[in-house]
Amino acid sequence: AGARIASMVTREPSTTYIREMVGGNNVAEQKFNIATQGHRQPGSAFNPFILATAMNQGISPDTPFVSEPKHFNLGGPNSVWDVSNYDSLYLGKISLEKATIYSDNAVYAELMMRVGAGDVADMAHKAGIKTSFSAQPAIALGGLDNGVTPLELASAYSTFANGGSRVAGSVDYLGNGGDPISIFRVEDAQSHVVEENKPLVSPVIDPVIAYHVNNILKKV
Repeated sequence: AGARIASMVTREPSTTYIREMVGGNNVAEQKFNIATQGHRQPGSAFNPFILATAMNQGISPDTPFVSEPKHFNLGGPNSVWDVSNYDSLYLGKISLEKATIYSDNAVYAELMMRVGAGDVADMAHKAGIKTSFSAQPAIALGGLDNGVTPLELASAYSTFANGGSRVAGSVDYLGNGGDPISIFRVEDAQSHVVEENKPLVSPVIDPVIAYHVNNILKKV
């Protein structure tokens, strides 16, 4: 049987330093770093960006929803979106906070229809998701056409942990904005510093929203 391959990233929110990274089982056998190159569907791990978008639009975590099978008309022929929960388990009338804690697909699909996929995509990118993806309702369930890497998801979560401030390295090695810091500096053969990579802090999410997201995620 083929061996399963897992990935892990540990990032320090306040400095953006990468403390640990597991990108595969054996670099000699697999020239592919899952942590930085492996785009996978985030599933319910995408919920905090939807929750933050909702709060940014004035929807409180106490807002009531009904956990039940949902049917949405997306506006075109044969474009009905049916959403159900895992194992068909439903909780009836619940708050948005409880829907987050129990990862309720049906409620989050309805929330997505309320807040708009475009605003959710903007929130995710502000937080630190770099990979582009289509702003369509399925992202409510973490269904992204291009997926995300473990590194960028860890980076985006760090923005919440950092009170709404996104931290990235000052050196843009890949030309798409600063990344979490794994290289402190570059020196020449004479040990002269060519580039020094320092943490840069950018407030991107309301600190009050980040505070509430963090408190709810602690209960998950």
